[in-house]
Amino acid sequence: MHAIWTIAKRELASFFDSLIAYIMLVLFLGFSGFFTWLFGSNIFFTGQASLGTFFSVAYWTLFFFIPALTMRLLAEENKTGTIELLLTKAVTDRQVVIGKFLSTLMLIAIALLFTLPYVITVANLGNLDIGRVICGYFGLLLMSAAYIAIGLYASSITSNQIVAFLTALFIGLFFHLIFGVLSNNFTSWMGHVFETLSLSDHFQSISRGVLDSRDVIYFLSIVFLGLFLAEYSLSRRNIEPPSRHGDGLMRSKLYVSIALIVGIVIAVNLLSDEYHLRLDLTENHAYTLSHATKDILKHLDEPVTVTAYFSKDLPPRVLKARRDFQDLLIEYANRSRGMLMYKFIDPNGKESDEQAATKSGIRPVVINVREKDQMKQQKAFMGAIVSLGKNKQVIPFLGPGSSMEYALSSAIKKLSVTHKPVIGFLQGNGEPSLREMPQATKQLQVLYQTQPVTLTDSTFIPSDIKTMAVIAPADSFSTTNLPQLDTFLARGGRLLLAINRVNGNMRMGRGTAVHTGLGGWLRDKGIVVGKNFVVDAQCASIQMQQQQQSFFNFQTSIPFPYFPVISQFAKHPVTSGLESVIMRFASTIRYTGDSSVKFTPLAFTSALSDSLEAPQFFSLQKQWTQNDFTQKKLVVAAALQGHLSGNREDPPSKMVVIGDGDFAVNGPPRQAQQLQPDNVSLLSNAIDWLSDDTGLIALRTKGITSRPIREISDASKTILKYLNFLLPILLAIGYGLIRARKTRRTRLQRMHEDYAALP
Repeated sequence: MHAIWTIAKRELASFFDSLIAYIMLVLFLGFSGFFTWLFGSNIFFTGQASLGTFFSVAYWTLFFFIPALTMRLLAEENKTGTIELLLTKAVTDRQVVIGKFLSTLMLIAIALLFTLPYVITVANLGNLDIGRVICGYFGLLLMSAAYIAIGLYASSITSNQIVAFLTALFIGLFFHLIFGVLSNNFTSWMGHVFETLSLSDHFQSISRGVLDSRDVIYFLSIVFLGLFLAEYSLSRRNIEPPSRHGDGLMRSKLYVSIALIVGIVIAVNLLSDEYHLRLDLTENHAYTLSHATKDILKHLDEPVTVTAYFSKDLPPRVLKARRDFQDLLIEYANRSRGMLMYKFIDPNGKESDEQAATKSGIRPVVINVREKDQMKQQKAFMGAIVSLGKNKQVIPFLGPGSSMEYALSSAIKKLSVTHKPVIGFLQGNGEPSLREMPQATKQLQVLYQTQPVTLTDSTFIPSDIKTMAVIAPADSFSTTNLPQLDTFLARGGRLLLAINRVNGNMRMGRGTAVHTGLGGWLRDKGIVVGKNFVVDAQCASIQMQQQQQSFFNFQTSIPFPYFPVISQFAKHPVTSGLESVIMRFASTIRYTGDSSVKFTPLAFTSALSDSLEAPQFFSLQKQWTQNDFTQKKLVVAAALQGHLSGNREDPPSKMVVIGDGDFAVNGPPRQAQQLQPDNVSLLSNAIDWLSDDTGLIALRTKGITSRPIREISDASKTILKYLNFLLPILLAIGYGLIRARKTRRTRLQRMHEDYAALP
């Protein structure tokens, strides 16, 4: 081990004593910084607190730079004959190869270390998933190790550095690109083989935030084979066979050894595919069974059967969904203690199976498949049926990237719940119907029955309803309706209020106050929903039609601060897992009551926000500046617990108040708009918390990956862009200058006539 470390340190020092290391560092950091911060889909353009752009750039730049680093490691020594001198010392071929491998890997690690300013900057701009970042860097190191091993082998078989560079690049191209392309052009087992060999698939698997033993073994296998072949190439030069017969025998033994090693590596990878471990490092454990799922499986009283209908002969990118679902079912079966069973059926195999799948509600999708250099369309089934007793739930589509755990767990939960609580939705005061909230209704119906409730002078809220939702009323409440809400709270009822205190008319360009009577009713309880418009620099965009001189109309997207994007949330079950909610004409909320009620702010505006009293006139041409946003962290949603009826002798109740009534409304069926997933989750989470059932909250928001960065001024953006682009490069150059000065001082010291006498 001492010899290996000595060689590694010598080689690393030789890198930094020449221009090789600095050229590599400057080019790598220059390319990475340019594409991550300045060009195209940079971090500020995507608006996400993620280093995905950097990992994508580094994935390609390292692929080209590593062969340039490894081409001289053995080829130059072969050419100059220094390899023979090195091997005459008390070191083995293996020690030489491993030492040079470690030196190059340390250089790559140093290059990646210089990019830490990227991590620090993005972490301060938004909610960066550190687990994904760690796995991304680890994936780059594993990929680099694989290409270094390939480069060492290429350098060991020639004395020409250019040949070594091109050979390493040619071999690496198969792993980096060609195998991945071939996997998409073949189906069945051949596609799976090419996908397994594709380095990009394994790198993407790790960079998503999961350390899978299959991916680690794959990279280590390439490293092992590359170093083994490099060692074999060196040892072959030192063989002096006594005769041709001895030469042939020695070659046969070497070939047998190589075949045996390759066979062992293949066997290890095949076994790892069957028996593997995973370590989920993502922040919300996106790829690990949640506590909600484990709790559902733990309390199963009857066996559950999952019949998965998946076509087999599909491209690997689509077939991956089948393997992911199968892995998920294995975990479910293990956690259920034998209460969950599953089977896979290929509907394309038999006509009866295809008819059964279609009859059950699983519709095939049409995908393009390449076969014999031609593209053809093929029906693909990717769905499942969950059965419990005589009841069934259909999951019609389980494609790549879909939230499989939520779909499966909610289906099991829906079947296993014997009594669903009723959630009442108030009607009769201009509220949207349940048909105008299809996303929210579909999500709620997993655990609840949704029922419209209309109040009259002689009717009350039914006794079987424990939770009521009042969403976006537009008309005034009668003098009898509001006391009925008080009666509901007095019996311990739970109330969700999403109200519009202001409304905006985009055609008229004007915003006015809305009077329904709920504002005064809430004020009597100490809850003040302001008659104001929240404006925020972190906002959604709207489409505006413009006309040019050529009389052509075109649509342009402009930020509209009256549509704030809420990304600051309290740590509370109602906002668990939420990352961004888009509101439209929201109002502020504050509490002025006494301590008998616990007031908890839930959602806040950004650090650049403000509130404008109604009425307001909207100007789409207005150029908003930082001076227009003088406030920060304004409350737009809150939870309350206590004696909300006003009588301390009544049982305590709960209430959630949201300063925007339209955040979860899709609109009339023909004009329905698709909502942000978090908008629907906010409503569902609030209902769960009010109903004392928070079991699926974490699971519902598990698949949401939006991590918006906080809004900053254009000047600050420019500073951060160029600081992150230039700082790593300047640090690398600065280190080079310091090292060069130190080396020069040492050289002059050694040239001194009294050098031997110096301490």
